Amino acid sequence: AVGDDAGEIARLVRRHDCGLQVIPGDGAAFAAQVLAHRADRGRLEAMGGNARRMIDEHYSRTGAFENWGKALSDQL
Repeated sequence: AVGDDAGEIARLVRRHDCGLQVIPGDGAAFAAQVLAHRADRGRLEAMGGNARRMIDEHYSRTGAFENWGKALSDQL
């Protein structure tokens, strides 16, 4: 993710070990991350699996509808 290190996306990436985070404008850091991970296919596959699990466990359609319904009912 390219974004603020303190942002929500960066927090999710760190928590679920499902990607990389680079501060906007830091092209050298971005390039270094790409090159480092290009050489480590196993690491990329692990992060991809972690990302899939995060989506399935926390952000599935069913889960989203349940969370939305709960938020609405809490307001009533």
